[in-house]
Amino acid sequence: MSKSVPISVRLSIKDAGYLSNLQVEGCTTMSEKVRYIVQSARRADDAKSSVEDEREQLKGSLTPLEAHITHFDARGARSELLNYLISWLPNMMAMLEISGLKKDVTLKDMKKIEAEASDRLLDLIDHLSRQSVTAESVNYDAKLMQRMRAPLTELLELLKAKEKKTTTKNKETKNG
Repeated sequence: MSKSVPISVRLSIKDAGYLSNLQVEGCTTMSEKVRYIVQSARRADDAKSSVEDEREQLKGSLTPLEAHITHFDARGARSELLNYLISWLPNMMAMLEISGLKKDVTLKDMKKIEAEASDRLLDLIDHLSRQSVTAESVNYDAKLMQRMRAPLTELLELLKAKEKKTTTKNKETKNG
């Protein structure tokens, strides 16, 4: 273990309260929480961060919500949507943040980032669509996904109409 240096810090009552209430896995004392914050800041400044490091850091910011979800899961109330988002959001954000660390970005790089983001969004849409298929979903509000079905269906119908119009126009251009 590296040598530690004692420091004294004056905080506002609001900041001390925040630090005291901060929920960080494995950290209970104020000193542990300050060390965690310093380590997090150091990782954020490290331009050599990997997507995995970034994902873990972002996932840490969702720890309080994850604790609430776990609390209700243990009592038989489950939210497929929130459980999915807890893993999806840090992955998406980590990919975007790491992509932004590169110094000399080309248009080709930006197209690659855009394609990756598009793939991840499609995964989210696919998950939402699959949850919307049944009359009741496994969420705190069983009718939540049913209410999302109409807007999703409307969007799909608009996409189909646009595709049909484009296909018909392309055929007319080839035949014309």
